[in-house]
Amino acid sequence: MKIKYYLLFLVTVFFIYGCVEVEELPAVEEEKGSGILIVNSVPAGANVFLNNEFKGKAPLTFYGLEAGSYDVLVKKEGYESYSTVVSVDAGKRAEVDAYLDEIKKIIIEEPEGEVAEAEEKEDEVLAEGGKKEIINLGSGMIKYYDFSEGKFTDKLMASADVFSKRYTTHLAFTRYSNVNVKVVDKNIRDVKEEDCVNVLGSLGLLKSGQSLCINTREGLTAAIGGEWGETKDAVLEWKVFNQ
Repeated sequence: MKIKYYLLFLVTVFFIYGCVEVEELPAVEEEKGSGILIVNSVPAGANVFLNNEFKGKAPLTFYGLEAGSYDVLVKKEGYESYSTVVSVDAGKRAEVDAYLDEIKKIIIEEPEGEVAEAEEKEDEVLAEGGKKEIINLGSGMIKYYDFSEGKFTDKLMASADVFSKRYTTHLAFTRYSNVNVKVVDKNIRDVKEEDCVNVLGSLGLLKSGQSLCINTREGLTAAIGGEWGETKDAVLEWKVFNQ
């Protein structure tokens, strides 16, 4: 009698699990050299750009994507932009989770009877030619750098040479097209133009006390670096040698 109930139980289990539908992802053939990329955003509905080309709104899945590295930019009105470089491997799935920080408006009230005057700081001229200046990273996660114009912002610029993502103890720099970078194990105060020759590279992990050499879009030679305990509000010095 027990055997009868046991067999009935097995038949019921097989019937239940046999009716469950299993979601299958489209097959990605490794030999074709393609993979899958999934881009999510919080909040959802952000615009997704792949290699600076608009593709749609997050969450977004790219199937049959050719293996390689891709620039991913996620933007939503009223929020800080998120950008990263992701590697898609053949036969595998890569995922990007973009957590967007809301932009907070700061209202500055001027004292009555006083006119706020912007104090312009003249660029310090290097002894060997060019110029140098300092910037504060602040608390943002991403910063864009245009060394020829001396512009450093939290917003994507069409003229940007590189962008950095801030981690607790180091900065990850990524170049844009026609730009090359490399990290040198020298303090920014000691870096000379000859230290930045033969620059070839697309990524650089910059630690405290090191410097990053950059060949800009315009063919200028620049360097940036500094010393910090943590990268939040770290002060960086940058210099352009041949401007």
